[in-house]
Amino acid sequence: MWFDVVNSVSLSLEQKELVMRRLSNCIGKDGVLRIISQQTRSQLTNKELAVERFIEMMREALRQVPVRKKTRVSKAAKEAAVG
Repeated sequence: MWFDVVNSVSLSLEQKELVMRRLSNCIGKDGVLRIISQQTRSQLTNKELAVERFIEMMREALRQVPVRKKTRVSKAAKEAAVG
């Protein structure tokens, strides 16, 4: 299965950058994501497996990582470390 990430109209510019960065090992220099499946002898089954893998890879690549909020060390934790 081939998916042209660079020329895709279904992805925004930010999404394209995320996919290109997170899936860089699967994307060629031409900006095409290639997914190959040879798990079974059936061509149809391999196509279905490749599509499922593509969906999962895109879902993971486009998942937003929550921003970590900085917190202060509590007074009890400071006292426990000192005492």
